[in-house]
Amino acid sequence: MKTVDVNVQARLERASVALERVERESLRLSRTSCLPLMFGRKEIVMSMQIDGRTIGLCDFLAFDLESGCTNHDVSVEAAGYEAALAHGLSQLRDDPRLSADLLLGMHRRLTTPWSLGADPAEYTEPTGMRAFAHALDAEREANPPILFAGIVHARLHNSRLFGRRNGAMSRLVTLLLLTPAGAIGAPLLCPSLYPRRHRGPYYRLLDGVRDSAAWDPWLVFFADSVTAAARNGLVIAKRLGQILDADRDRTAALGTATRSARTVHEALQRRPVASVGSLVRDTGLGVQSVTWALHRLRALGIVRETTGRRQHCVYCYDRYLDLLVEGTESPAPITPHRSRREGVPGKLGSSASTPN
Repeated sequence: MKTVDVNVQARLERASVALERVERESLRLSRTSCLPLMFGRKEIVMSMQIDGRTIGLCDFLAFDLESGCTNHDVSVEAAGYEAALAHGLSQLRDDPRLSADLLLGMHRRLTTPWSLGADPAEYTEPTGMRAFAHALDAEREANPPILFAGIVHARLHNSRLFGRRNGAMSRLVTLLLLTPAGAIGAPLLCPSLYPRRHRGPYYRLLDGVRDSAAWDPWLVFFADSVTAAARNGLVIAKRLGQILDADRDRTAALGTATRSARTVHEALQRRPVASVGSLVRDTGLGVQSVTWALHRLRALGIVRETTGRRQHCVYCYDRYLDLLVEGTESPAPITPHRSRREGVPGKLGSSASTPN
């Protein structure tokens, strides 16, 4: 087990308590709610913003609509992140080890346009990946979960294996390691929330691990990130649950139209920016049924048409989306982190070995 000082241990213990609280809520909701899916998408957007991508959650949610996407290329990239996260969650349910197959599967989905049906044969496995994964997993049994997640985050970020995807891999794998056993989807927290707000210290502390094995400052920052994410996740999840319950109750006033309206309402929880065509695909209802359900939901003030057009309309579940968007507002353009050694955004040198 890695030795840490008293201050670091206290921060890690506080993060563990906060994580246990959000884990209970994650397990309760993972089989019955779309919130884990949406929290995973929110984390993806913030992770991409840390790396300097200009993307908002609405861009991601609208990218495959007939109309409404304003940032298509970056949104396709975000879909690769989502495929990587889904692959990682699926693999961890079957095998808790941080295996090479898990990391390679995630990296392949990040580096190829997976959502567009790319040929997996186009992917080249990074040299040394399997030995690196074996060394990482060897530390899993020796360290508490939060401490292990912090170590893995730094070592993945500072590795040379994934090129410009080092940062993305480190943050996606961190989310996996913070996911409670038995959960179907991502946990109700966004670990990138705190680093996104403090990008300078985030990169500086990771550089400190790489350059001088300064683990304690990084682990304090990481523990505080988990604590902030867990507390924020619980608050947002509770407020979202209240909105969903209240809006579902309001549809009871629709009489015979209640069933179709609730079906569309449930679909909007998975895709709060939607078109008639996307809702037809998601619900299995006919065009007329979806259109009339949307008209009724608009009359109740639950959804809003955003384009003002008569055709190719885009509908938004405003109150629900407004809460999800908190913290993901696309930042002003920034200069992506550039390693002194590599000169490539997000590509860092070899990680310092973990001290005993």
